[in-house]
Amino acid sequence: MFPNPILLMSNELTPDKIMQLGIGFWSSKTLFSAIELGLFTELAKGPQDPESLRTRLELHPRSARVARTPRAPQAGAER
Repeated sequence: MFPNPILLMSNELTPDKIMQLGIGFWSSKTLFSAIELGLFTELAKGPQDPESLRTRLELHPRSARVARTPRAPQAGAER
């Protein structure tokens, strides 16, 4: 049986690669959701406050709150 090359490269196993993949997926999902909602179309019309955007995009207040902080887990920030 051949030795596992991942184990030979390091004595310590970490979830870094899986976390990078998950965060990349999360970021792309956020981008695609913004496109589906028409967020960029609304923003192209000019600056708007979050409440105005929420109303124009017909978002539930809770959804709008969550949508404003998609990068928080990436930055390690806490809510």
